[in-house]
Amino acid sequence: MKPIAATMQVYRARGLHCRPRDQAEVTRFFDGLELLEPGVVPIHRWRAGTELPKDWDAKVPGYAGVARKP
Repeated sequence: MKPIAATMQVYRARGLHCRPRDQAEVTRFFDGLELLEPGVVPIHRWRAGTELPKDWDAKVPGYAGVARKP
């Protein structure tokens, strides 16, 4: 099972709503804010401190970003 499908199954089993979003949809939440480096990236790439293999990106069901008001 793909990570996103597995995540949604867990949420549904607990009666919770889950709406998957792609990177562009998540990035829009930061409109009007000063997005800090490295931007909106797979969760494990935001300040991980170690370089992980690129194929991990497809295994992590989510994106992270940090911004501040200008």
